[in-house]
Amino acid sequence: MQIGPFGLLAIKIFFIFFVGTSSLFFYKAKAEESDKQWTILTGPELGDDFPAAVAVRVILEKTGAITPGSLRVISGRGSIDGINNIRAGRNDLAIVSEDVAYRALIGKEPFSSEGPFSELRVIAMLHEEALTLVATKGDGIRQLSDIAGRRVYLGPEGSSWRIAAQRVVETLDPENKPEIVEIKAAATVVDALCSGEIDAAFALLFHPSPVLSNVMNRCFTRLIPLRLHNLTKTIRPTTLAAGLYPHQKSIVAALGERFAIVSRSDFPDSMVIKILTAINTHRSQFCYLHPVLIGLLNQSIRPEDGIIPVHPAAAKFFASVGETIPK
Repeated sequence: MQIGPFGLLAIKIFFIFFVGTSSLFFYKAKAEESDKQWTILTGPELGDDFPAAVAVRVILEKTGAITPGSLRVISGRGSIDGINNIRAGRNDLAIVSEDVAYRALIGKEPFSSEGPFSELRVIAMLHEEALTLVATKGDGIRQLSDIAGRRVYLGPEGSSWRIAAQRVVETLDPENKPEIVEIKAAATVVDALCSGEIDAAFALLFHPSPVLSNVMNRCFTRLIPLRLHNLTKTIRPTTLAAGLYPHQKSIVAALGERFAIVSRSDFPDSMVIKILTAINTHRSQFCYLHPVLIGLLNQSIRPEDGIIPVHPAAAKFFASVGETIPK
């Protein structure tokens, strides 16, 4: 069948219209994505993950990956809030401890009532924090088992700090459990130690920590070694160097866990690539935005052990730069 000149003209007009409208819809979708308001939830502003999230926002804005103001950093109570808000779709991203994220993935306490969070994905690993135990020197606490019957603060409700401390306390014999003391404001823990209101306190912090330096300077306290192996898949033995804090003359055993940027599996691939490209390409600038990130100069942001499923776009990114995700 032959097509006449008017038929050819109609086909050309249709083709131009189709291509034009398709491009319009494509660019409109891209514009809508770039203009979207994204949120990243962290722990309290005085914690270590809040400035890490601010650094993510700054590096994305400075490199032109996102428009200024399109990523909002929101402070919350801690990692449990972060997971719950991601799960409910109230926030797009969160910075949480790897241990809390893993517990959410498999549906263990404190997420047993919600069940496994199978849509949880990790995008990048960030800084490491170490769990320490601080005790007053006059109470004879020199090792973990000495806290039996003593007044001990585990950490704020809803925090990875408290969950990690609970894991440690669970390793003690039932008859050697401490008396758990609640303190409404974490900022007053130093005062509670100095005044003798409590005998010991757990602390999950980035080290060296000005908070810990303060308590070691002000109070008659010591760091108690935490010599535990295979506590969980995500909490690993680490050490604090000698002389890191006042009156600390020797290396102290502690427990380390890393924090991560997490999302749901349906978080846009393009945003994942933007985040990882900005951090990886401008690693030095990113790390010097806050002391908590300095360790990433010589540490990979790639998820280390595949415990939490990696966002597909993140897996492709790391493969493209020569870092594969362990199976």
